[in-house]
Amino acid sequence: PGAGRGLPRVLTVSLDTSLVRKPGDPVLGDTVARHVDYARNLGSLHVIVKTGKRGPDGGSIPERIDLSPGLVVHPTRSVNRYAFIADAIRIGISVGRREGIDVVSAQDPFATGIAALAIARVLRRPLNVQVHFDFAGYPFWRLERLEHRLFFPFARWIVRQAQTVRVGTTRERKIYSGWGIDPNQIMVAPVAVDLDRFTDVAPNHGFRSWVDGTGGDALVLTMCRLVPSKDLSTLLRAASQVIAVRPRTRFIVVGGGPLRQRLESEARALGIGDAVKFAGVIDGTEAPSAMASADIYALTSWYEGTSLVTLEAGASGVPVVSTDVAGTDDTIIKGVTGMVVPVGDDHAFATALLGLLDDPVQRLAVGEAARRHVRAQFGRADAVTALTDLWTKLPFPIATG
Repeated sequence: PGAGRGLPRVLTVSLDTSLVRKPGDPVLGDTVARHVDYARNLGSLHVIVKTGKRGPDGGSIPERIDLSPGLVVHPTRSVNRYAFIADAIRIGISVGRREGIDVVSAQDPFATGIAALAIARVLRRPLNVQVHFDFAGYPFWRLERLEHRLFFPFARWIVRQAQTVRVGTTRERKIYSGWGIDPNQIMVAPVAVDLDRFTDVAPNHGFRSWVDGTGGDALVLTMCRLVPSKDLSTLLRAASQVIAVRPRTRFIVVGGGPLRQRLESEARALGIGDAVKFAGVIDGTEAPSAMASADIYALTSWYEGTSLVTLEAGASGVPVVSTDVAGTDDTIIKGVTGMVVPVGDDHAFATALLGLLDDPVQRLAVGEAARRHVRAQFGRADAVTALTDLWTKLPFPIATG
């Protein structure tokens, strides 16, 4: 099966619009490079991406984008989000028949999962479903929106239709095994991260100069979308407790989103507005220097899969204080490479931050342990190989088309 060296030809359905951005766009990060690596390990990789008629820059989007030998992106160019599933199915069936696709994969068990399942059944090919965050383990995702409660049973059904399931964490693997899915069909494979970008990087001068200019002596960093699931209110409440004890501690929140004004108001109401900086959105090229500026990285999410930013913190030698989301079982050795506290517990979060802030020697030791752990367990090449091996070594013969 497959082309070239007898490797499978894979078709994936994705929501990652980074794949249709122009080369050199600073928002890209390493998404394209990661997919290029995937394609190198396969006969070919065709990616159907949800898009509108026009790209992020306002220009028209072509029907096909060849990013490298063996890596082809097929934008859906949908008139609206509701047309995406039908467009993805139409494109997927056409590409699958023309290219002799061996395996169909979905980025998630929601919209892309519906499209990929339909494509796989029409083409009579095996389906792989990927899960990138812990929608199943805790009730937080379901309680966040009414539509999530409606989607959950259907997403669970989609996962159970797959011949293989890719999850990012061992905790999720246990959950799906409990659903009756054969553990041999479930593989833990975090998203590949270019950790080398976070080695020996100079700090962000703007961040450190703000800290120094306000009389600060330590910086706690958070980088995320400012949305409810990140529970930044818990971070601010913890920050107020830290600042009451250590008034020279500074907090920087990087990222944009609908809650920025509300969070800025909360910081002022807590009396910590002068010690918390909302830095807005930065591009992917600035993330390493932002991380290098931090003394501690803070993650207060209700739910995550493998939190890639905590891997980046570890690669930078920055200790992490995190809520007990799914990925912490794999990314953090509790008390050794970082601290893990209950979700929503601002007092426990503040206590963990103060423990590291009050002991610089321990803080450095935890950061160095995190660097060693992350680099040993989450190398980019290993992560790429793990996913492409899943597509290649299915528990049944790959159809030859």
